[in-house]
Amino acid sequence: MSFGVQGSFKFTWVLEDMYTWFAHRDFVRSPFFTSEKVLKKTSWCIYLHGSKESMREGSLCLNLSRRDSIPGKIKLYVSMFLVMPDDTLQMVDKQMKCVCESGERVQFNLGYSFHTLRELFYGDKIKILCEIVNPSTLVILPEQFTARTRLGTEIINCLWKIQSFLSFAAFNSPFPLTHDASHRLEIKGISWERNALLSLPSADECLNIKIGTVDENIESSAHVEGEISLLNAEKEIVLSIDSKHIFLSGSDKKSWNFVIPFSRKDIVEACDVHRTNEELSLLCKFTFYTTVNESLEYTILPRSCRNMASKSAARNPESNFSAVLVKGFRNLNVDGDKRDHVEEEKLPKNLIEDITDLYRRENYCDVVLKAGTQSFPSHKTILCARSPVFKDMFDEDLRKRKSEEVFIDLDADTMRQFLLFLYSENLDNLQWESAKKLLHAANKFQVESLQTKCCSFLKSQFCLSNVCEALSIAYMYQDYDLRRECEKFIFPNASEVFSSTEWKVFALKNPSFSSDIIKRYFSLKK
Repeated sequence: MSFGVQGSFKFTWVLEDMYTWFAHRDFVRSPFFTSEKVLKKTSWCIYLHGSKESMREGSLCLNLSRRDSIPGKIKLYVSMFLVMPDDTLQMVDKQMKCVCESGERVQFNLGYSFHTLRELFYGDKIKILCEIVNPSTLVILPEQFTARTRLGTEIINCLWKIQSFLSFAAFNSPFPLTHDASHRLEIKGISWERNALLSLPSADECLNIKIGTVDENIESSAHVEGEISLLNAEKEIVLSIDSKHIFLSGSDKKSWNFVIPFSRKDIVEACDVHRTNEELSLLCKFTFYTTVNESLEYTILPRSCRNMASKSAARNPESNFSAVLVKGFRNLNVDGDKRDHVEEEKLPKNLIEDITDLYRRENYCDVVLKAGTQSFPSHKTILCARSPVFKDMFDEDLRKRKSEEVFIDLDADTMRQFLLFLYSENLDNLQWESAKKLLHAANKFQVESLQTKCCSFLKSQFCLSNVCEALSIAYMYQDYDLRRECEKFIFPNASEVFSSTEWKVFALKNPSFSSDIIKRYFSLKK
């Protein structure tokens, strides 16, 4: 008698920086995924399609597309869901029956415009669940994958000073070249020009800055967003202007006219140029949108398999942990009447205790992590299961036959707490400073559960003296949940926070982000 359930495959796609994507592209594609049983080794991906029209008024759509070269068709039932911020599922469109061959796709209408979807998820991170059922296949356990897609960025910051600002008509001004960045910019000219599109008096001219790129490696295009802020005599931001541009390959297409839509009089008065010896200071920030960062993670240890692995480890404490996991999977492929039924709540705890004990006793370690002057014997299997970064690291080491000693850029105390969490899922004696360091480690090694716990701790410790620091952390790691909690604390205490020394320091370091916070505060007061 065969045992199993109808073949089920679940693919969760986390898309970060949604706004950034659709500022420059009409679609986003997920990493490719496949399955030996449910999908019969065929390869698939999801496209989230948008356009300028769909951002404003229309609807975005999801397409499940088959992208392999295997001949023949495959019959599947597909459902799409939005995973809401409270982790509930909202079905997209309806369940679709598809009989697809290579190159064909199934479309699901989201029913949301771009801006509605962004407001619904508050920030720029959305989560999509695709559930696929193959009625002709039986499996013991549903297969589950999680994937992330993020658009890589390179940010160039510099302070540019224009000498003799009051006396020039049109001239070239020295500009600090960005030698250390992979994208290099320079100012090719600056002039006063009339612009019929701007609401300035006819006699007034606006400032036109011609920005060029000296990149030799632009193969087709380079997308960039620019923000230029004008500073007054106290080096405070008084005016900020945003602009976007696409640098195209070819020597005649590598310049960008960045318009400052203010007259000479307005700039002189706002920046108080008379007090700075006719010097105008501009704070420049350019963000290039570069490579696509993708990660794909297979959920290798479902609860039922953890139970079986735990029983196997108890029966044979000398066995290698990797072998225990494999044996746990194999033992699941038996008839239903032969399976062991175990109590769900107790065995995972036993498994965690046993794994933690492996770490504390340093039994069967096969790699040494070095942090500072201290060494931490560890198990590659555990590290790879807990962190995709460790997995990639050890895969590369295996190919290059490197030594079993790995240097980690963390201090020893943070490394100790980090490893203990990887083995036990527990944090001891967490403090504000240690939580910040562990959050850095969690982001560096992509350990989501640790990110969640550290952020939860920071949220529980908010006060007037540290909420700006928490906001800086949220900005650094693009953590929209943490930002939202910061705003929930800041807005009811706005007068105290916005007048504090901590806020002034924060605003000076993060002028654009602090401006967004203030704008959001006043928009909610309307």
